[in-house]
Amino acid sequence: MRTWTLIFSIVSTVITLVLAVLGYWTLEVSTRAWVGPVKGTALIDDTGTVTFKITYKNSGKEPAVQFGDDWADDWSAISEDSSAKFDFYSNCKSDGGLGRCSERAARWQRTHCDSKQTFQDRIAFPDFSYTHSKNGLRVDKVDHNRIVVVQGCIVYKSNVTPLGSVHRSAFCYYYRVGQQEDEMRACPVGNSAT
Repeated sequence: MRTWTLIFSIVSTVITLVLAVLGYWTLEVSTRAWVGPVKGTALIDDTGTVTFKITYKNSGKEPAVQFGDDWADDWSAISEDSSAKFDFYSNCKSDGGLGRCSERAARWQRTHCDSKQTFQDRIAFPDFSYTHSKNGLRVDKVDHNRIVVVQGCIVYKSNVTPLGSVHRSAFCYYYRVGQQEDEMRACPVGNSAT
């Protein structure tokens, strides 16, 4: 009988500890800062210069501190299929011999965002939208097989998470030249949030 009482006490203690850890983690995740993109647009002027605009938001409940955003990569690609059905994985090949678009987007995320440390000291407040613009990439406005891609990395900390925890949101958006609207689509690869 004492053996069963001891076993029951040990099991109860372990379950209580596991539930306490899960409760703390749930509270942390539900209240911390969560910053990520919500919309991307691409505008091409008469000279063929592309202006990317990315709107991002902190959807968490705490400010994101040591916040920084890095727009290190914008590039163009070609669609190998001129039909209206475009597949980022199989039809898109990046310029300059850098492989399929999906491979390049995933490689950029791994090498430029997944281990990036905080590098600026700004604050992104909850429920407030921010817009960042970037231009410089040039394309032929009438080449409807041309794809433009922008990738970036948002890096920040949250005061709710353990000291030193760095959070990252990698994003990738693409736009097919000549499409009717200016809103970009999220790439099927190259996006993540931690």
